[in-house]
Amino acid sequence: MMGKSKNNSKHATSLPEVAQGEHPTVQADSYTLVGYLSVLILIDSWTKNVMAEQLRNKNQGVVGQVVARFLATMGYFQTVELAVDNAPVLAAGMKTAPNIRANHGLETIIQPGLMYSKSRTSLAERTIQTVRGQGKTFSAYVEYKVAAKLPERHPLHAWAMIHASWILNRFHVSYVTGVTSHMALRGRPYNGKIYNFACEVYALDPLQTRYQSQWRRGVWLTKDEVYHNMVCIGSHELV
Repeated sequence: MMGKSKNNSKHATSLPEVAQGEHPTVQADSYTLVGYLSVLILIDSWTKNVMAEQLRNKNQGVVGQVVARFLATMGYFQTVELAVDNAPVLAAGMKTAPNIRANHGLETIIQPGLMYSKSRTSLAERTIQTVRGQGKTFSAYVEYKVAAKLPERHPLHAWAMIHASWILNRFHVSYVTGVTSHMALRGRPYNGKIYNFACEVYALDPLQTRYQSQWRRGVWLTKDEVYHNMVCIGSHELV
């Protein structure tokens, strides 16, 4: 895990910032990982649940689908507020998400960012720093284990950010709620087994034919929201 010098390294959160409004609020922001690859950060202000999604095609349709999927994962089938920065692609994507939810009769309220102000996405801004720091820790760990420097555009850098958000959701205790975001969302702590990031594992591939080996060697990346292990086989295949 990423280290810090003291427990209260972050400033105290003001009351208006932690106050729960009438509806759950999801803040969104993004940052460039390298070149054309961006990472979209979504965080729920109630449970502090975080989602990091790599965006190779940063367009409004992709952003809208990611936001709608995150809200469905959170189980929010009521009115939800979306607070977003004024970046053109993000703002357009946030307008697409309500259309997707509206097809199921769900209401979504857009809260665009204020000009020259980050007040409505301040939680997402801080979360970017946390996820980026934890992800860099995983990348540094891999470089230490293989005794080599990963190329700047290596896919493991993006997967490190995704795994960082997964780890933070299940093991980081929020100083606001006093529990992990997984505990706040599911009502129970996470007790599942995980592996070291990018370690070598054997994965059972149910799609293999009868006379082929069912167990395939690959690199463990993370788990998805239904706790299936994500294993990379070769350079372009996930199991």
